[in-house]
Parts: sequence; C-alpha cells; structure tokens
Amino acid sequence: MIPSRVVGGRYVVLDGLGAGTLGPVWRAQDRVTGRLVVVREMHLPGSPAPAEHTRFRDALLREARLIGALREPGLLIVHDVLHSEGTDLVVTEYAEGIRLSDHLASGGPLSYDDAAELARTLLTTLAAAHGRGLVHGALRPGAVLLGEDGRVVLTDTGLASAIGTVVH
Repeated sequence: MIPSRVVGGRYVVLDGLGAGTLGPVWRAQDRVTGRLVVVREMHLPGSPAPAEHTRFRDALLREARLIGALREPGLLIVHDVLHSEGTDLVVTEYAEGIRLSDHLASGGPLSYDDAAELARTLLTTLAAAHGRGLVHGALRPGAVLLGEDGRVVLTDTGLASAIGTVVH
C-alpha cells in the first residue's frame, strides 16, 4: 500500500506504523466515519494453498466476531475485516500511546504499584477474552499499549489463533 491510497473503498492510508508479524501496519482514516484506524495487512508466510488461505480468512472472521462481541476496554475494537486487492486486512481502532516494550526500554522497570495495576488490567482483559473462547497466544510487552489517557490496551488479540489454523 502507498500512503494516500484508499483500501476497501473507504480507508485512506496516511502513514506506516511499522511491520506486524504478517505484514505492514498502517494508520488510516475511515472516509465514512472520519475516525482514525489501524489497517493491518495479513500475509500468510510462504505460498499457502487456496484451501489454507480460505481457512485462514474464515478463522480471521471468526476471531473478529469474538472480539467484536466483547465490550472490554482493554481490547482494541475491530471495525472491519476485508479482502482488498488480493490482501486480507484487519481494521481496528487507533489508540494513542506507547508500547510497554518501548516504555521499559526507555524508562526502565515499572514501579510495583504500576506493575500491579497493569497486571490487574491485563488479567481482567484476558479473563474476558478467554471467557468467550478467544486466546491471545502472543502476549508480550510489545503487544501491550499504554495509552496517553491511562488506558491499557492488549493488541494483536485473536490474530495468533487465526494464524495457528494454517501455520503450525
């Protein structure tokens, strides 16, 4: 994708946010709602057979529905899952903040109180997700976003399960 390109008929790519496990991640604006979103390209490793790609897409939709049914502040809202120009895309809310891994690298360890609060938030979020059958599968400091407003958000939720349906 090239910045200023429109994908899915409605998401204007603004700039790159880096690379995820399966492909580039972009900041975009939804032309319909005007909100900022994150668009993740989802490329399976290697050259999957059509049947594997179909299983992956079905799993991605299933995981998005599970996440969408949750009303948990610690999870990113999934706005859309689509196939555009030969690529599977997941569109989520855009949350401002810093990844826990970056915070730890630049600011050192958290205080005991901050670490305990972070752990409580993550446990509540994971319990809600697990209660709906959703397994994160890739919990790490890089998947935890510390919002500028104090919100703690677990990112990449559900993607590991979808990937696991095809990649062993």
